[in-house]
Amino acid sequence: MCDVGPASAPVAGWRSQRLAIGLRLGTLTMEATEIDGKPRDNYLTDGLHLRFRATRWLEVESIFEVGMRRDRDGYAGGHVRAVSALGRVHMRPEHALGWSLLGGVAVLGRSWDRVSGPMGETRAESSQAALLGGAGAEYRFGQLALSVDASAVVLGDSRFAKGPGMVTRIPGGLRGGQVIAAASWYLF
Repeated sequence: MCDVGPASAPVAGWRSQRLAIGLRLGTLTMEATEIDGKPRDNYLTDGLHLRFRATRWLEVESIFEVGMRRDRDGYAGGHVRAVSALGRVHMRPEHALGWSLLGGVAVLGRSWDRVSGPMGETRAESSQAALLGGAGAEYRFGQLALSVDASAVVLGDSRFAKGPGMVTRIPGGLRGGQVIAAASWYLF
């Protein structure tokens, strides 16, 4: 008779862990919009993301983020909201420690609470499209993945309302960058 040993457990690879949900924390810095005369807008952001690993190399990600505008003294009176879609190309997909290139599109909505206008201090708002491109590093512990991403932000043209009948155009271009730390849990 032939002895048959115990069956070995399958190794968890990219096929067994394709869908992940996670949390993100980071910073977003953008060149000033000349609304309040500051050289740039800095935001502390947090959000949720949903990742789907389409192939061994390619992962797509949907991101929902919010952030508060900050300066050296604390809260600076503004918010940012973003919805993004990213593509991530993994350069070392079979290793626990890997890196990836990423790129995608986003829609940003920004608001400023204390803006001087013709009617006194008002609230200004803008929304605009953005392109993101960068790189990230990721370490996998079974189903848990910890990652750090850095990307450049290129904004499209925008118009913001500074008061009734007061609309100003903001030209697009390379306007800033983003650094994110994230934790993802691969569900299945």
